[in-house]
Amino acid sequence: MKAELEAERQGHINTSQELEELKSHHEISKTKTSRLANLVQQLTDERDSAARENQTWKKEIQKWKTKSKECELEKQVLQESLASATEIQETLELLSSDLETANKEQQEQIRHFQRVNAEQQDKVTNENERDSAARESQTWEKEIQKWKTKSEEYERENQVLQERLERAMEQLSSDLEIANKEPQEHIRQLQRMNEELQDKVTNEREQHRAERASVLKENRTLKQKIEVLRKEMTTAKAETSLQAQVVELENKLKKCQMQMSEQKERFRKETNTETDRLEKEVSRLKSRLMETIRPGRVHYYEKDFDTNGVVCAIAKHYGGPNSIQTRIIATRSSNQVGEASDILENRVDREIVSGTKAEEKSWWCVDLTENYALYLTHYTLRHGHNTSFSYLLNWQLQGSHDGQSWETLRTHDNDRGLRGKDSCCTCTWAIGGKKPSEIVGDRWKKAFRYFRIFQTGKNSSGRFGIFLSGIELYGVLVKIGR
Repeated sequence: MKAELEAERQGHINTSQELEELKSHHEISKTKTSRLANLVQQLTDERDSAARENQTWKKEIQKWKTKSKECELEKQVLQESLASATEIQETLELLSSDLETANKEQQEQIRHFQRVNAEQQDKVTNENERDSAARESQTWEKEIQKWKTKSEEYERENQVLQERLERAMEQLSSDLEIANKEPQEHIRQLQRMNEELQDKVTNEREQHRAERASVLKENRTLKQKIEVLRKEMTTAKAETSLQAQVVELENKLKKCQMQMSEQKERFRKETNTETDRLEKEVSRLKSRLMETIRPGRVHYYEKDFDTNGVVCAIAKHYGGPNSIQTRIIATRSSNQVGEASDILENRVDREIVSGTKAEEKSWWCVDLTENYALYLTHYTLRHGHNTSFSYLLNWQLQGSHDGQSWETLRTHDNDRGLRGKDSCCTCTWAIGGKKPSEIVGDRWKKAFRYFRIFQTGKNSSGRFGIFLSGIELYGVLVKIGR
């Protein structure tokens, strides 16, 4: 014990030295962590600055987009003005065409009057006729002069209109060229500025992505380093806690040594008395067991409804179910179809259905009579319906000596052992159970005369009622009567 304590003290000294080293390492880690935190803060500030600058560029781009829309509106207005001027030009061209047509008609009338006058002059043969013709000729000359005057006026007006039309067309063309040049130049300028902004934004984005990737990589590295530091700090804390536990264990060890020395003496005194008592109890239990349990025949389980079962043996060798010789009896809580003794005959006829009424707390019981008791190890059931519906899901297997007081040997909750595609499916269960939670005390070690299937919940069809066409019991059969 002294050597162990000495080794523990030496270990304690080594632990203290390691703890000092861990403290110094922890201080270095704190410095590194502070430096890394500052670096993270700096990167965070740079990222925020880049985000603000990016936001500024977005606003500038939005402003230029608005100006571009305004230029588009101005261009649309100029195009509308150009369309209106084109309509005016077409109207003036139509007016000029009308004037030329009227001038041609007037000239044709003048030539017609001149031909008429010449014809009349040729026809005049005497003076009177000449005088009359002269007067008429003068009248025609006046008329011709009048039409010439009107024609000249029309020509002057046409000339003025032509000059005004040419000036208007020249002015309109000049205005249109100027109006087209200004928005086109403005549009080209906006396009150049937009391209420059897009290039700048693209470069900024690429730079921001590269910086962000670098920051993320640095963050991952920092996280890994911080995780390592955390583990180191946890180790240091654990070693500090271990040191406190060592001191506490040393104190507990001293107390335990004192208590062990005190208990040794008391144990020596109590051991002799307890040994004597246990030997007497074992002798008493052996004698009681020999008086209670009689030799019996063992019925081993091999497969479902083999010829090794207790029910088959009693029915075959001792007169059959419900016979006068053995009086092995099957009863149930109620009768709906079939007979209660159907489960003792192990009938597999699909056309026969045996079951209780659809009542809560239904049960089916087998009585081995007063001549026998069974130490049950396994039991088998066969579904008693001509379809795969309404099979048992929730029930208890119970045992009794007198048919009044029952002990639960195994509990089944939502047990789908009798489920199958075909009717008359079978299943076998061990009384000890495959799981520790299925074993109920030491009741599987007791022999019983009565065995009962007690329904604790609805069947697979969602109703109460038990449908069975066969039962078999396995274990040690003891003859207790004459």
